[in-house]
Amino acid sequence: MPLNDLRDPRDRLDRPAVDDLDLHVEALLLEAGAPRLGITAKAERCNADLLVMGTRDLTDLKHVALGSVADRVVRTAPCPVLTVPSSLD
Repeated sequence: MPLNDLRDPRDRLDRPAVDDLDLHVEALLLEAGAPRLGITAKAERCNADLLVMGTRDLTDLKHVALGSVADRVVRTAPCPVLTVPSSLD
């Protein structure tokens, strides 16, 4: 995983907008286990209002739109999920 992927997600947001909205932003780094399960479990535990996650460009036709993890999170998350394609990174 590139080191840039581990930086604080708040660094990529418009600070004044985040401050004005009084948002709580939390990064989740999973080191082991199924990412889909870890992401959805954490979202449920912290009563998340929204998940924002990146997607990869994959060639597998089954997951061409989102990717396997993003696809499963979108389908099973306890809250809305905003996906951002890697091409916008």
